[in-house]
Amino acid sequence: MKSKPYISESIALRKMKIAEKNITVTDSTPNDLYVLSDPALFDFIIRNLIGNALKYTRHGGYIRVNADMLSKTGFVIFAVQDNGIGIDEATRARIFNSLKSTVGTDNERGHGIGLMLCKEFAVLNGGDIWVESEAGKGSTFYFSVKNIA
Repeated sequence: MKSKPYISESIALRKMKIAEKNITVTDSTPNDLYVLSDPALFDFIIRNLIGNALKYTRHGGYIRVNADMLSKTGFVIFAVQDNGIGIDEATRARIFNSLKSTVGTDNERGHGIGLMLCKEFAVLNGGDIWVESEAGKGSTFYFSVKNIA
């Protein structure tokens, strides 16, 4: 499947909130990047990660989406990076298996199930998902998908 349309649509669906929070969203994924993934699972993961980045990024912040085709043989690693509120160490340790959700920068609410499903869907697709973050300094969520070689 071609990944770019799913990423573009996910960003487009949130254009009003992006404008409201004056967030700069940059998608540098290649237009012709094809991955081996169930389209519905990929779509859920990318929508959730972009939605969370938007939820936890302050007004005037940024979100960057990119893809790395070189770091892991046979896989594409997608990254959704923000300069939002970040995630403390204790929360990072349980983020993919907890039903707790933190209120967003504009009091946006969640249920805590999204990242649990992202983890399950990433594994079902033959990949994985992980996060690098520091409280107050933003987050980068990564997920791997098999590359079409």
